[in-house]
Amino acid sequence: MARLKRLAMAVHEEYLVMDARSRSLTDRGPQLVAVARCELGEQVTAGHRPAQVGVDTEPTADSAGLRTELDWLRGTMARAARETGCRCIAAGAPVLPEDRPPAPPAPSGSAQIPRPAAPADRRAGPVCGCRIHIGPLDRQQALELARHLQPWLPVIVSLAANSPFVYGRDAGCASWRSVRFGRPPVPVRRRNRPDTELHGSGPSAHRPTLEVLVPDANADLDTVVLLAALLRGLTVALLPAVGAGAPPAAPPAPRLRQAYAYAAVHGLEGPGLDPVSGDEVCALLLLDRMVELAAPGLAATGDQELVAGLLRQLRTRGCGASRQRAVRERWGGLGAVVDALALATSGADTSLLTPVA
Repeated sequence: MARLKRLAMAVHEEYLVMDARSRSLTDRGPQLVAVARCELGEQVTAGHRPAQVGVDTEPTADSAGLRTELDWLRGTMARAARETGCRCIAAGAPVLPEDRPPAPPAPSGSAQIPRPAAPADRRAGPVCGCRIHIGPLDRQQALELARHLQPWLPVIVSLAANSPFVYGRDAGCASWRSVRFGRPPVPVRRRNRPDTELHGSGPSAHRPTLEVLVPDANADLDTVVLLAALLRGLTVALLPAVGAGAPPAAPPAPRLRQAYAYAAVHGLEGPGLDPVSGDEVCALLLLDRMVELAAPGLAATGDQELVAGLLRQLRTRGCGASRQRAVRERWGGLGAVVDALALATSGADTSLLTPVA
């Protein structure tokens, strides 16, 4: 496995842009990008919506280096945001209502995944996730790795769940972003494009990497580092099977959809669904099984102790959705949730998203 140690990680993460006073979405994303570019250059990008921005790390093989760079990027964005009268938050969806509501929702078209309450169902509003790149890998390797990863992507959704509130309402799930916008993988084959059967992971269109979409952006920096280290560990652990031509586990599409539904609704608190066996088990048990599978890769990359420590922390604090709900209970309002997310995203005070016993 000596060659596999050189696999690097890179992260693209998105932030919602909120007005500093009203805590609602603001369209000052382009101004924020212009200010931040003075220091970050092309590492800061405009989002698909004017209330959205993104940042890109450089590829690195060092998990500590990844954390340091993300911390620097976030701190720089926070300073630029202050200059433009706004704040950045890393969350899957807007917590508070917009000053001008978006267009009415379109029909869901899916009975497999429960929909959030109608007042929170805003198709036109921005949502934020992150993309984790692992490489260098050639396109065929990335495609086969994505197939092997498919049964484990619901666990990634559970771990990263961070959109329990949307537009001023409790969405009734841990990851509204996954429920409403992040449709689970449905096999679709297009002529001359066999890799389009995969959603959520696959070969990057722009880099020689495996790209994994994490539906919810996370204010907690340790969660992002944990996701990147785990996904690299899984990649390293699965590469020998890919090289040997071993077939991936291929759960039926309806069962995989159900596994995503469990993950989006419950996060890490409550049941999950094993898409291979069809068994309903504790979500944390599925996480343990994924870490066990990744163990050889984590050992090869030197991330075993790091991941073990971050997982202990995650079990104590809960996923992002649980922490947001704890902040609301502690401080009595969603404005406090936005404040806590903004401070945690900037690196100023992550303890505000730590539940107090």
